[in-house]
Amino acid sequence: MMVLDAAMQAIQILLVEDNGILNKVMACYLVGMGLQVTTARTVERAMYLLHNQCFDVLVTDMHLPDNCGIGLVRLLRDSSTPVVVMTAEDTVFFREQVRHAGAAVFLEKPFPLVSLKRILNRLLAGYRYFPSSP
Repeated sequence: MMVLDAAMQAIQILLVEDNGILNKVMACYLVGMGLQVTTARTVERAMYLLHNQCFDVLVTDMHLPDNCGIGLVRLLRDSSTPVVVMTAEDTVFFREQVRHAGAAVFLEKPFPLVSLKRILNRLLAGYRYFPSSP
């Protein structure tokens, strides 16, 4: 589904991933989609960027060196910015934590990059994966 391919150039993505190789590979893939990508490797840097720039989507790992990425999800809970959470920790409890924190999507690592492309197209078209928390 390529809903927004023509409009992708104006889309701002914040990618938060501490693994240097994965950070670069994902950023290059997203740029190749025509997206504007800003990267961070820590929660502290991501918080700074979120307070000083506007992003259309946050894509974040959960296990970061300085803190858990769940704080980033909670920060954006009441905003219109959807959050995609990536992690290798796939338990029912963890998925529930992520959903209740306000994430739109949970992606279990490893995942094919085309899955992220499909998810971003759907999110940017207004589709929500998790229902809003009460």
